[in-house]
Amino acid sequence: MSGKACNHDDVYTKTNKQTGASYAVKLCNPVDGEHATAAQMRQRNKFGAICHAVSEWINREKSANDGDGSVAYNKALAAYKSQHKIGSFRGYITSKCVTYDDVTGNITIEVGNTKDTMTPTTSGGDNGGGTTPTPNPSGGDDNGGGF
Repeated sequence: MSGKACNHDDVYTKTNKQTGASYAVKLCNPVDGEHATAAQMRQRNKFGAICHAVSEWINREKSANDGDGSVAYNKALAAYKSQHKIGSFRGYITSKCVTYDDVTGNITIEVGNTKDTMTPTTSGGDNGGGTTPTPNPSGGDDNGGGF
């Protein structure tokens, strides 16, 4: 369980799926889109683009190899399951495997020797839009490498 009880609530709850621990956080002085500064909107857009790229990566890699998942996906999943600090696989990928280039806006997800670079599209508006995979120029493979 995670999120708010209703749209007007300022208390967020989160449950760590691995440990079952629950947390509650109350926002003080929340900022809505109408009153956000330019820096806050840039950060929101950056976060939205990263979340979208991670979702696309997970969906693509999970369905690889006839639904068994790619080597990189299974390696990341095993690393996620071996720890108990980060409560969701998506959060683990976001915190451990993602780098964001502030100059180009490219998002790179690196697991072992596998590196996927995605370029956010601008058609998505304030939610970060979609991403377009960019081929790995180094021709990385799914063999070897560690976290």
